[in-house]
Amino acid sequence: MEDNYFESIIDEGNINRKQDILIYGKEYHLWRNKKYLGKAIYTEDENIGDSFLKSKINDTGDFTYEVYRADEWIFV
Repeated sequence: MEDNYFESIIDEGNINRKQDILIYGKEYHLWRNKKYLGKAIYTEDENIGDSFLKSKINDTGDFTYEVYRADEWIFV
């Protein structure tokens, strides 16, 4: 099944998953399908709604955000 990145990134309350309570502005360690994704901040974005975001500078020097779709998260 192909992922639809426009559907909610939140899989809150999924049984047998590590899912600490979600708090806006808090940083979390993230996993998807048991693969570690890294750290990102849980936030409310005007364009995509509730999301895990990580800010970065891309290869051309522009400021961007990476959006993570996780099924497990724990506090950093």
